[in-house]
Amino acid sequence: MRGPIGRIVAALTLIVGLGLAGAAHTPAVAQSSGPPIELRVAWWGSQDRHNRTIKAIELFQKKYPNIKVTYEFAGWGDYWTKMTTQAAGRNLPDVMQQDYAFIGEWTSRGLLAPLDDYVKSGTIDVRDVPETMLKGGIVNGKLVAVNLGANSQCWVLDVDAFKKAGVELPPPNWSWADFERISLALHAKLGNWGMGSQTWDNQLWGAVFLSTGQWRYTADGSKIGYESDKPYVDYLGMLLRLQKAGALTPRADEMASFNQDTSVELAPIVSRKAAMAYFWSNQIVAV
Repeated sequence: MRGPIGRIVAALTLIVGLGLAGAAHTPAVAQSSGPPIELRVAWWGSQDRHNRTIKAIELFQKKYPNIKVTYEFAGWGDYWTKMTTQAAGRNLPDVMQQDYAFIGEWTSRGLLAPLDDYVKSGTIDVRDVPETMLKGGIVNGKLVAVNLGANSQCWVLDVDAFKKAGVELPPPNWSWADFERISLALHAKLGNWGMGSQTWDNQLWGAVFLSTGQWRYTADGSKIGYESDKPYVDYLGMLLRLQKAGALTPRADEMASFNQDTSVELAPIVSRKAAMAYFWSNQIVAV
């Protein structure tokens, strides 16, 4: 969402880990008639992502029949619990999905393999990857991750629900006050939630301050970048008002069945129990 609510760009990364002995050092592009190779791959996501990733793996194995890929996947929370346990036992997958929030820590612990030599040899081809997209995978001067994609936070609106309620779609530069008013109007007309879950997401904490011309951290990332908590306190107050009015889903811990990190397909907007929702843009296909 642009305008006062703001937009933050984030990206996911693909990491080569130190899993099976020697496997992480095998070139990613192998000859189909080469020696047998086994690779373990792990990722998180919704069922839709699982299905599409498995299809991609199956196509890869058809092209390289000498490479057997075994895989494991989970929702966001369960994934990190599993990977942390495997890291403790030095048994990480050969290829794993990582995240900007953890990549520095995992690199400092010696869990991720540098990829620079693979790029130099052409084994990993990044000629069509913008330099800005590669920078996020560089830690301490070494490339440890290749960007899986770039995405952003976004609001999703059920156009049919808006039409049924007789509520106009908001302009691109709508404000938090507009959001509260529209959520209440949708609830009053439809009886369902105006806004679905995910309003607790910490990216919205950043968006709130971005909408005031500030940012949550200083430029060097060493401390909080704003002086007053009031904008975020006001935001949480708005959420409480909407929850009490029945226009917003209950708190996250009361919404386990709607956990979009586990399954996007269970989000209230998918079952028409809410007219609006908050997602990462790479979840839209699943929605």
